[in-house]
Amino acid sequence: MGESLVRDFLSLTDDPHFDGARAIEMLQQRYTIDYGGRSAGGRPARLTDTYHPLFFLDIIIIVGRPMKPLTRTSDRFFDNVTLSFRY
Repeated sequence: MGESLVRDFLSLTDDPHFDGARAIEMLQQRYTIDYGGRSAGGRPARLTDTYHPLFFLDIIIIVGRPMKPLTRTSDRFFDNVTLSFRY
């Protein structure tokens, strides 16, 4: 099942009509993990199971207001930026 998903993804991104708008749409799509979903090859968790979900941040997009600085004056940009993953 996993190999077909990879092939589908590669064929989508290699398409000559694949553009930036479609890439952003893919990044903003919500994904869920259903460990018990039988259609996804899962089963209900057992007491002996352990899960170690790992999430990697691959992209940061910082959007500011037009003609307004994002940060205070500093030699190092991210000294003045606070990131929150609360929402």
